[in-house]
Amino acid sequence: MFAMDSGVMLGLWSRRTVKPAADTAGEGGEIAFTLADADAVRAVHADWRARSLTVVQSPIDMDFGHTFVALDPDGHRFRVFAPAAS
Repeated sequence: MFAMDSGVMLGLWSRRTVKPAADTAGEGGEIAFTLADADAVRAVHADWRARSLTVVQSPIDMDFGHTFVALDPDGHRFRVFAPAAS
């Protein structure tokens, strides 16, 4: 994960080891949404589930923070996360 001076984060993942696993059909990248804390991540997760979005990774703590991943109808990945405290 690279933090740019502008605040933009660039994460590079190995297709073979990324969690959840990435499919080559439309899932070559992710758009990430940063939220304030784990409660906000869980609230968005509940909202998106209620809207019937496909969730491929339920909320979980990872090395960079609390996160989940959902797919849009075309299979594009959306990661929602709250950064881990430094």
